[in-house]
Amino acid sequence: MRVVYHCYGGTHSSVLGAALHLGLVQEGAAPSGEELGALPFFDKATPIDAGRLRLMGLDDRGNRVFFVGRRRRAASIIEALRAFGTAWGVGDWLFASTSMAVGPSLRLGGYLSRRLGAARLGGRFLVRGAGMALPVLARLVAKCRREALQGSQGRDLPGLPRCVFYVSSRVAVSQAAARSHLNGVVDPVQLHPWLARVGLDAAGNLVHAATLPGILEVRSVESWLSEEGLRVRSSPPFTDWDVALIRLGTGWRRAATQARRALEAQGEGTPRELANIAKTSGGS
Repeated sequence: MRVVYHCYGGTHSSVLGAALHLGLVQEGAAPSGEELGALPFFDKATPIDAGRLRLMGLDDRGNRVFFVGRRRRAASIIEALRAFGTAWGVGDWLFASTSMAVGPSLRLGGYLSRRLGAARLGGRFLVRGAGMALPVLARLVAKCRREALQGSQGRDLPGLPRCVFYVSSRVAVSQAAARSHLNGVVDPVQLHPWLARVGLDAAGNLVHAATLPGILEVRSVESWLSEEGLRVRSSPPFTDWDVALIRLGTGWRRAATQARRALEAQGEGTPRELANIAKTSGGS
């Protein structure tokens, strides 16, 4: 199972939730400023990290525990991850919002520290806010851990041939690019309303058409695949890659043609054996 704690900024409450899940923070006592400062990722996010999934670690059942700052796009980011998960047979996700634990002190501390750069002043409010948030987060984490026990144990992604994803906010564009890649010879399989596996190209790459609303959703998918150990590339040259995630804009025909030619030049896309790869046909 993949457990994802999410909040607006992805640097305070969701980090605390993931840390509680993994036992990096103790439930009984409020963390000190030193403890918070030593906590990976706490109060360290920048604007470019919005939508970026981060792996905090593995719990005692091998479930991957992530956190993400999703701004106001929780529903679409969740759907994007579910969509791309289907390509690898990953259907066991657990998403938990930590926003209900954010009180005035945590919010003010985050604003002072991250927006105004007043880390010392903001840190005082963050310590107080984290202590107040901890009981709420502890109840949420306990519920998530119970639910995770009912799911499948964490597994690595199964081995696949190299995967090509043409990504656009418009279904017609992503599908047209995928058809062009395959010279019009397609045998599409709808894996999810946002994702179709269109066919296998001459080099053995699995070609897909994906519909994602915006950059945050693209970033969440790209970062998740990278955290899973896959080598993701978004533009030519495609070297040492497992996944080509090609975002299509207004000049999509030219971009799709350039990507196709660069991918064809790479030759056969044989499956890459990943470390600790699952022996089953699906992951969770």
